[in-house]
This record gives sequence, C-alpha cells and structure tokens, in this order.
Amino acid sequence: MHFALEIIEAMCEAVGPDMIVSIHLSGDKFVPGGLALADVVEVSCRLAETHLLHYLPISQCNYTASFLTRIPDESYTEGAFVYFVAAIKEATPDIPILAVSRIKHPEHAEQILGGKLADAVIMTRALITDPEPSNKLLEGRRDDIRGCISCNQGCVSMVHADRPTTCLQNPVAGYEQEWGIVTLKPVTEPKRVVIVGDAPAEMEAAIVTAAQGHHVIPLLGQEVRVGGRINLVCQFPKRCRFAEVIRWRLHARAAGSQCLAEHRAKRVSPSANCESRLYGREHADRAVSSGHRSPPESRDAEGVPRPVATSGRMEWSSRRRWYDGTHLG
Repeated sequence: MHFALEIIEAMCEAVGPDMIVSIHLSGDKFVPGGLALADVVEVSCRLAETHLLHYLPISQCNYTASFLTRIPDESYTEGAFVYFVAAIKEATPDIPILAVSRIKHPEHAEQILGGKLADAVIMTRALITDPEPSNKLLEGRRDDIRGCISCNQGCVSMVHADRPTTCLQNPVAGYEQEWGIVTLKPVTEPKRVVIVGDAPAEMEAAIVTAAQGHHVIPLLGQEVRVGGRINLVCQFPKRCRFAEVIRWRLHARAAGSQCLAEHRAKRVSPSANCESRLYGREHADRAVSSGHRSPPESRDAEGVPRPVATSGRMEWSSRRRWYDGTHLG
C-alpha cells in the first residue's frame, strides 16, 4: 500500500485542506489472485486511519476479466453487491462509505441508508434514465420517475464502442440540448394529431406531442398488447424489468389519453416487481424481438409468464438468438 498512500499524501498536500479527496475501491476483484473482500476491508481500515480521505465509494470487479459484473445488468438482483459495502462500513465506521451496486429506485436507496449499510448511495444509470427523481419525489410524483431497466444497451455498450451515451428507456439522454424538456415549447395553434400504433416509439411520440399542447388521438395497432415487441422480451424471466418501458409510458399518457389508460391494467402482462423474485447473479440469455409473434405462454409458481417452445428447445449462436428456430435478434 506504500504507493497508494504516497499518492494520497501528495494529492492532499497539493490541493490543500479545502478540497475533497477520495479513492474508489472494489470490494472484490472477482479474478484469480485479485483482492477479495477480506483484503479490501483491511485496505479500507488502513486508508481510514490516515484521516486524509473524505469518503470511500465501494463497487466491485475490474474493467478486464470480470467486467460483466462491474456494471451489473438486469440479470442481477438490485443491489447484488451491497454486502461488500456493508462489510466495509462495519469495519470503518469513522469514514463515510458510498454504495455503488445497481441501485435503481429511491425505495431501495432508502432501505440501504435506513439499514446503515452505507452512508450514501451512487446512482448513475438511474440518473441517465431520469435526471429528476429527487424533484419528482419532493413533489409527490413517485410514479412519474422513469425507471432504469439495467439493459446496458445505450450507456455501457455505447461507451465501449466510443460512441455518445444514450438510453433505451430515455431517448432524450445525450440529446438534452436538442430534445430536452426545456426545448418543448407550447404551440400557439394546437392540432389534432393521430398516433398510429402502440409500440414504445409511438407511445413516446404521443407523450411529446401532448406535452407541446396538441390534442393526441391514439390509434392503437394490431398488437396483442400495448408495448409492441417489448412484450416478447418481457416473457423471459430475467428480462421482466423491460415492463417498465411500457409502464412508464402508459402512466405518462394516462392523464391525457383515456384510451391508453383503459388498457393499462389489462394489456400489460409482465410484473414490474418480479425482479426481486427471479433475478440471480448468473447471466440471463439475451433475447431481442424482431417482429415475430410472441411464443405461447405458461406461468410459473409465482404467476410470471414464461415462454414455451413447441419443440422444447432453445438454440444459441454467437451472433443471433433463436427461439424454436424462429429468429428473434
């Protein structure tokens, strides 16, 4: 630890006592020969004893061999690695410890803080999806929060492709100056606008159009359920969180569109809160729809829809996923 301590001392001397200094630790590297939790607890204690750091954020893994668990996707339970944070917090009570581990909604954050597992939480992807959860909570608008589904498609994937960050759930992410809420100006001459279809893109179009003051007339398509192909993805147990894509858009449009509001309960089958029952640490098979009809459904003991293959098998290839021989993505 001599090298790390020398760097910390040099930084504190350079910036002076009024600058906040911290170091981000991984609770477990998850690689052979890497630091494990017991090692990191010892490191944290030695860092705390220096009294030079203001807080310690704790996550897990590294950016190479164990990268898949570095930024957990929807196949992991929410807060799957908070137990690292709790162990370090118990060992170092005199320095604030920050939790970084797939914390997606305010209730979960409050549970972590209330249980004294951490002194603060860090929410990154959740704030990309919706940058205003605090304002909405203060205004009593909990259901208005657009929830992160941890798909990692627009954030993590784009960063590693050297492309701007986007968000599958929030199309404005990365384009706030062009499309953000402050750019939506009320129209002087409202029009009657027909929205054809009921997939997420059409639902989003209805929300934005109504926000500008137009009178939106939703013309639902021929899909079995509101939400289009997202419903096929939701049938895979570890992707049931994708139901939030539909849930939020139905909620956002319900006040101004009775037609969509009436379909809210009866046409969305996946349970948005099934995540805590089904998600484990193992990675789920990825399945993405491409326009084919949903496979037949059955329900497990929890009442969650599951796909049923007529031939009883699911095939896998390195680039494409196949359901019973039908191309899904």
